[in-house]
Amino acid sequence: MGIITTMYRGLDSGLASRPRVQRSAPVIRVLVAENVRVLRDTLVALLDLEDDIEVVAALDSGDRIVLTALQHHPDVALLDIDLPGTDGLTATAELQQQVPQCRTLILTALGGSGMLQRARAAGASAFLVKDGPADGLIDAVRRLARGERLIDPPSSDRTRRRPDVLGPYADADEAPGDEAQRRDTLEETDRAVGPGSACGG
Repeated sequence: MGIITTMYRGLDSGLASRPRVQRSAPVIRVLVAENVRVLRDTLVALLDLEDDIEVVAALDSGDRIVLTALQHHPDVALLDIDLPGTDGLTATAELQQQVPQCRTLILTALGGSGMLQRARAAGASAFLVKDGPADGLIDAVRRLARGERLIDPPSSDRTRRRPDVLGPYADADEAPGDEAQRRDTLEETDRAVGPGSACGG
């Protein structure tokens, strides 16, 4: 089930109106920036259902992300790319400079390896497409808070593994395109050797 589908179903079941969960410290502090109100509100409600996650700020534009992060000290910033004011990738780079302890998770409907590489270049710690699984989003937030780096290949990437598995391309020198290129090379080698060949007799 995709993240967006989960959020809309949550609206139908009264998710956004449920009481806040009573938490025991420590909790993961999350900043959310999403310009579409229905998505922002339900995303906040989805995260707030977890007893170890607290949304400390929810923004509808990108121009206040850094200032808000300096005020609220989030562990994870969950940012859409297409934000008014300052786009999510620019805000990601600014967070890396001014709030380096905050890990950035890009959540977007814009797939494609080019966007993935731009997110990596900006310093994002994770990249998730909105048609991915909702439990993958929660897992990513927790793993980023533990200091991991994750990259979820876009849905258009032919090398993508099971949709509920995150990266990890984190802390690796190899990008998704490099892995695909290496696999193509191996397939060409197999064709050249022949289907019945085997090493060692």
